[in-house]
Amino acid sequence: QQAVALRSKVTSFLCPSAVGGSDGFALRRYTSGDNESPGNPQPYSPALTLAHSHYVTMAGTQGPWARPTVWSTDFSVPEPIPGAGSATIDGPFFRNSRVRMADITDGSSNTVFIGEHTSRLSDKTWVGVVPFSVTCKKQNGVVTNDCDSGGALVQGHSGPDLHDHPQVIIHQPNHPAQHPDQLESDHVGGCHCLLGDGSVRFFSQYMDGFTWAGLCTRAGGEVTGEF
Repeated sequence: QQAVALRSKVTSFLCPSAVGGSDGFALRRYTSGDNESPGNPQPYSPALTLAHSHYVTMAGTQGPWARPTVWSTDFSVPEPIPGAGSATIDGPFFRNSRVRMADITDGSSNTVFIGEHTSRLSDKTWVGVVPFSVTCKKQNGVVTNDCDSGGALVQGHSGPDLHDHPQVIIHQPNHPAQHPDQLESDHVGGCHCLLGDGSVRFFSQYMDGFTWAGLCTRAGGEVTGEF
């Protein structure tokens, strides 16, 4: 019965414009490396099929799935990054989050809660995160070995992520980097996002990167202006 539930298609979690599949997918796990750097993804045995979702929650600028295991118990604790400072998960959603609406001091109308992610780029699910799982980038419909660990099955982030130091990578919606943890749609020009006040806005792929990053934090104090 649980297996049937995990494969159940929930139409409210699917975008009619997504072209990468909506009928479920075979989940993969990493067989080398660790949570921070998962490698050699292989199907679970026995096979584990999960229902698709074309929407993910927003983790903020940092990617929680990139944390080493030792820093993956309490995501509210800053992770020290050698040479780059400390990384705090600054979005509204992450594992074991205790974030309240009162903690969204940037304002609920200025904070992205949920956004689109087409299964053309990578497979996401509404089910949750499975231990040792990965979410991998697709190219031309084929799953590659470019993977994030399982947290990205249900989340996305904006960057800049201190794990990418000294690079500064901010991926606005539909960014050409095509990371499996960015927001991505099959709409022309951008993607739809649900803000904390319940409104839905279309965000342009051409918007300023720092404005986008500011909209993805819950309490960064950024002045985002018009968007």
